Amino acid sequence: MRGHNYLANGAVLKHRVCKLGTYPDVQYTAANTDVVIGCSLATAADNEEMQIETMHGQEVTLTAGALISAGAYLMPTSDGKVITATTGGRVCGKALTGASADGKTFQAKFYDGGIYLAQTEAEYMDFCLNVNVATLVGTGVTRVVAPKAGTITKIYSVISGALGTGDATLTASIGGAAVTGGVVTITQSGSAAGDVDSATPTALNTFAAGDVLEFTVGGTNDQAVNAQLTLLCQFS
Repeated sequence: MRGHNYLANGAVLKHRVCKLGTYPDVQYTAANTDVVIGCSLATAADNEEMQIETMHGQEVTLTAGALISAGAYLMPTSDGKVITATTGGRVCGKALTGASADGKTFQAKFYDGGIYLAQTEAEYMDFCLNVNVATLVGTGVTRVVAPKAGTITKIYSVISGALGTGDATLTASIGGAAVTGGVVTITQSGSAAGDVDSATPTALNTFAAGDVLEFTVGGTNDQAVNAQLTLLCQFS
């Protein structure tokens, strides 16, 4: 771990999230809207020099203010503890393990600064990937590299024109393995430019940074129309 030195403004226990006072003083967070700068690596007395872990993405030990489940996004609360993030709070990390009760320590990934949770913690972590499929004729494969780790939660398509003869399909796969529930079917009958279709993956939809995501054309369409895919993903 890489820590930075600050002065404790009041006694500070280890494994607590802290906010900046008058530099170089730090103190416990008091509310879920506080901006977390890091977490204490050791216990310090009032006005004693202490080390704070401030590195974004670092695995740290934190202290729970209530029951926390593994995978939950976190926000600060009183006494430098953290709880499960809710609307209006600032996200300061993600639980890697769970905590059974108030006062229990657990492992988490630290997020510095904190962004307000406008809707749900899942929506906070959403990002999109856009993929252009040049033609819906044949069995061509379009590939894109994932820039970071995540899970595909929805696949949307929009077409540039009407299909002919039959339906077209787009099948998603990750590293050569088909995504369960990852087939978008574009119906030929009544199709027109701007039609939107979608699929909702249910399994085999998680990828690592650098993984290749593939989309294979299928069906009996014979019109060389373009499809634009938007992948709704959740950061992991």
